[in-house]
Amino acid sequence: LDPTAPIQVPGFSYQPPLIGHKRLLNFDAYSFPDVGGWIVIAAACLAFAVWFAEWYRIHKMNKKARLTVPAAALLFSFFISSCSSKTEPFNYGKDECSFCKMGIIDTKFGGEVVTKKTKVYKFDDVICMIRFLKAGTVNENELAKKVIINFEKQNDFIDVIKTVFWISPELKSPMGGNAAAFNSGNAAEKAKGGKEGQLMNWDELYKSSK
Repeated sequence: LDPTAPIQVPGFSYQPPLIGHKRLLNFDAYSFPDVGGWIVIAAACLAFAVWFAEWYRIHKMNKKARLTVPAAALLFSFFISSCSSKTEPFNYGKDECSFCKMGIIDTKFGGEVVTKKTKVYKFDDVICMIRFLKAGTVNENELAKKVIINFEKQNDFIDVIKTVFWISPELKSPMGGNAAAFNSGNAAEKAKGGKEGQLMNWDELYKSSK
């Protein structure tokens, strides 16, 4: 580089390589890490390996958690839904009354009692349901639901507490209960339409039945 150097080659200058090999005329220059350099490189690789291993472990745990939480939630919801007390639609012509053992065929009458253990008792007439309950076959504390078929809609169940009954001999229910269930007093009054009979709630019907 010295302009007064004894050997000068136009267009060339000697600059040793940082890493690797370089040739100038008949001179070969090599530059590679020595022991200290390799130690620094090994330490850097080890640090990276430790960081990567830790990142992979956390990433794997998070991924497992993302899969486990929804799966656990799904399993829990399935367990709750499978163990929840639900009514069952009547299979007319095949189901039979749990009290009188007659086949259930009339779509306008009947009811169900569902226990907390999901056992479903089906009845072809509200009178059978009341007699079943009064017989003490199932303890009241074990019951989850008591529902009645809506007189105006097939397989539409109404909770007994919300039901308004029209009791009349004109109804001719399967076992002589002759009680039609409605989801409101207005609906019951409209169906009754001045015909014979009276309106009752569940407690009144239950107490008056034998």
